[in-house]
Amino acid sequence: MTPSSPANTQHTARLALRTDQQEGIANTVRHLRRPHTRGHVVSACGTGKTLLALRASEELGVRHLAVAVPSLDLVAQWAAAARAERSLARKGRVTPGRAAQLDALDPDWRLPHGADWHRKYHALRRHLEAGPHPATLTRDTVIGETKAGSWLHRQLATFDRLEPGQRDLLTHIGLTPGQIDLDHPHRTAGRRSFAQTVQILALFLQRWQRTPGAREWIEVDGERVMIGPWLAKTRTKLNAGQLPARQQQLLSQVLAEHGLETAAAPVPVDWTEDG
Repeated sequence: MTPSSPANTQHTARLALRTDQQEGIANTVRHLRRPHTRGHVVSACGTGKTLLALRASEELGVRHLAVAVPSLDLVAQWAAAARAERSLARKGRVTPGRAAQLDALDPDWRLPHGADWHRKYHALRRHLEAGPHPATLTRDTVIGETKAGSWLHRQLATFDRLEPGQRDLLTHIGLTPGQIDLDHPHRTAGRRSFAQTVQILALFLQRWQRTPGAREWIEVDGERVMIGPWLAKTRTKLNAGQLPARQQQLLSQVLAEHGLETAAAPVPVDWTEDG
């Protein structure tokens, strides 16, 4: 924390402090007002460390508050608490220049769709960026302690009624009603649909910018998918005229998107239907 001149703190209509919290804030402020000092507050979970830090920073007239936490979920918690305390944009304490800097870092730093929505969205985003393909998601998908699958199902079921910004964020990571099917049943080994395997092929092409070799594989959601042998067999069927027209369209579309020759002209298809 970087103290400046003391600020007049207004606690009206805000969360009332318990006696122990008031004492903790008073002790923290008294200690940190000493020149060239540091402090370490130790407090049990649920006793209000976030609130203590926010109120103490106001008492100290802090201009800049650096928050270091181990997860984005806690960042969202801090942002929500700060808004509730009226210590950011609601009190006009973010100057236009500072707001522009924050907008450049993340246009959604104000969490316009609510802290919980952004927390679950970013849990899904990080999950997909780590390697798993959207085709592996189901309504039962759980990421950490977040029931991401059921949350995503609600977003897709009401997609047309979401805010434009919410639709844009979901579209950016490939989560739209026309791209994934959360209701596909849990499959056993060897029962993946053709459309799902084509999407996994697309993931390989995007990652390595080439087609897989005959013995190559890719790991998807903890499972090794032998994408090279699958493509070799599929091309054999294609050359023999044994590949159904719809499957030809799916394969052709993905290959064409990566500048590869195809046996059939790519046409728009519905990814949600099984091949």
